Amino acid sequence: MKIALPGRCERVIISTSRADRHQGKVSAMHATIYHNPQCGTSRNTLAILRHAGIEPTVIEYLKTPPDRATLLRLLVDASVTPRQAVREKGTPFEELGLDDPSVNDEAIIEAMLRHPILIQRPFVVTERGRIVLVAHLRKTRRAERAPKQ
Repeated sequence: MKIALPGRCERVIISTSRADRHQGKVSAMHATIYHNPQCGTSRNTLAILRHAGIEPTVIEYLKTPPDRATLLRLLVDASVTPRQAVREKGTPFEELGLDDPSVNDEAIIEAMLRHPILIQRPFVVTERGRIVLVAHLRKTRRAERAPKQ
């Protein structure tokens, strides 16, 4: 079985064939997941990685939030804007006024740093430097499959 995690500019293929596992090719791959154990998407992504034979470094970002430089690197490398990476549901998104389209990226980043629950999850970082924001990917795919009006 192969699992494709789309990454920046190309796809990251995690091979889970028995031969690859036996030869140690899969277990040698390293990944880091910025994880929220309360999030179903995050739990499912972690399970997929583990099923593929990868035991990632797990960063529970609500307990250990990223600093500004790390958050900016995640956004840039995942090719998403702060608005695309901000979580609305179950967060202070509206009460902070982030639903106003005139709020700029810098204000969204500041809010994410002060309230890490606003960071959409999960981000998966591979050893090759490819980063995927899985939740954004899912939204994009749903939008692509939606009937055109």
